[in-house]
Amino acid sequence: MICDGPHGVFLEVTSDKEAVWRYVNPVTRQGPLMQGDPIPGGQNARENQVFRAYRYAADYPAFDGRDVTPGDFIERYPETAVEVDPAPGEFRLSQNHPNPFNPVTTIRYTLPSAGKVQINVFNLQGVEVVTLIDGEKSTGMHQVVWHGKNRLGKDVGLGVYFYRLKHRERVEIKRMLLVR
Repeated sequence: MICDGPHGVFLEVTSDKEAVWRYVNPVTRQGPLMQGDPIPGGQNARENQVFRAYRYAADYPAFDGRDVTPGDFIERYPETAVEVDPAPGEFRLSQNHPNPFNPVTTIRYTLPSAGKVQINVFNLQGVEVVTLIDGEKSTGMHQVVWHGKNRLGKDVGLGVYFYRLKHRERVEIKRMLLVR
């Protein structure tokens, strides 16, 4: 796990230097930002600095007997969210809808060219839960539905999950919350 404190960025990478997830601290001196708002001052701004972060394994002894269920989001969300269709030929992974969800959600994505596509879901520890897509797809807009089940068809636990779209050399990751 890497903490870029001056820029408020947390990320985790594999030993192969592949980013598993990335999170930007949404809290500035003025308070929490609206989901999707840029950090004031641009990419090199220091409005959302953090001091440090630690990564603890799910079996960390201090968690025994404690409720570690995810709470509310830090970011503020608008009452209604409007998603603009991506431009033709744009590589884009959209936020799943609904989010939070129980137990079904839809993931939409757009491909600029035909080719091999993978969409995988990971838990907070970076362990792959399920592969939703692994095959050839055409140019354009697509969607896949996830029913909150792992690769064995069993319900996964509630919590935060990450979904990753890979197409050629491009990778995009988003997070989602499963509530029960």
